[in-house]
Amino acid sequence: MQAEISFPPFEPRKAHSRIRPIFLPFHGCPGKCIYCAQNLQSGTRPASLEVLYSRLKESFQQAADRQAAPFEAAFYGGTFTCIPPPWPQRFIALAQEFRERGLISRIRCSTRPDALEERKLLELKALGLECIELGIQTFSDRVLSLSRRGYTGRQAVKGCELVLEKGLELGIQLLPGLPGHEPGIWLEDIRRTIARQPALVRIYPCLVLKGTPLHRRWSSGGYRPWTLQETRQALNRGVFRLYRAGIPAARIGLAPEPGLLENMCAGPWHPALGSVIKSRVLFAVLLFKAAKLGPGPKRLFCPQKYQGQLFGHQGQNLNRLQRIGIQPADIRYTEQEIFTIQKISV
Repeated sequence: MQAEISFPPFEPRKAHSRIRPIFLPFHGCPGKCIYCAQNLQSGTRPASLEVLYSRLKESFQQAADRQAAPFEAAFYGGTFTCIPPPWPQRFIALAQEFRERGLISRIRCSTRPDALEERKLLELKALGLECIELGIQTFSDRVLSLSRRGYTGRQAVKGCELVLEKGLELGIQLLPGLPGHEPGIWLEDIRRTIARQPALVRIYPCLVLKGTPLHRRWSSGGYRPWTLQETRQALNRGVFRLYRAGIPAARIGLAPEPGLLENMCAGPWHPALGSVIKSRVLFAVLLFKAAKLGPGPKRLFCPQKYQGQLFGHQGQNLNRLQRIGIQPADIRYTEQEIFTIQKISV
């Protein structure tokens, strides 16, 4: 029986700098999806492209004047590649201008998988765009149809392939819990996501927000959102698979933007969902590794940066750790980038 086992952190590293989201609510969207309320989800009120551009230019200049730390400029909240020209080009060119001044490190955008044209991708790439996050939501034809997304799973795959073919980094956004979505479909979404090998995945469990078609469907009894427990179980399994494939979950759950909570009617909301999921995945790895050492007390050497994940949200992992023989007094935090579990002789 082994007396010690060491292993690297299971969570894949995110290689890039911090992201500053730049929300363009509803701009370029061919229609309104049944769950969408971008003004609530992003905390940004709709405004004209002229106004948004002017505000962004002023904001960039202010950040440059105070010598702010570099960040990634990320254009979210609409369908960026469907915004009428010359606005996508102007926004990317503006970000590139401040990139050349040292304020911006990289430029990314989000769009739909059926809103990609080879010519436009190459043009935006030449202007400075490096990453495209596709709002796939699901690869299931049935769920896409019930959610009125307007494309098929095959189109979603083709969109991913086109982004990669043009030399751009790919991000995939998933939305578990849509109408008709089931845990088995979710795990198939994870499998198909892994097959595309994106640089990152964002996961936003479906919420029911006031004023959306989904809200009306829920009010009439035509839709049942996933419970928080169902969501935790599904995301635990999905994120574990992503990590095993070396793909980071860059975001899990919506941020509590102003206006979101008071307009949320149902759905698996949790203020620290990402922390909850990541801590459960970390415990699953510790459980597997500790089992190789057999029963009995153990000492854990944990990288300092994972201290929060180790115990979990509100200490939810404490009892679980004790059950596998790791007492709080036997945990040591280190500057090393590996975990080590030692069996304690008694």
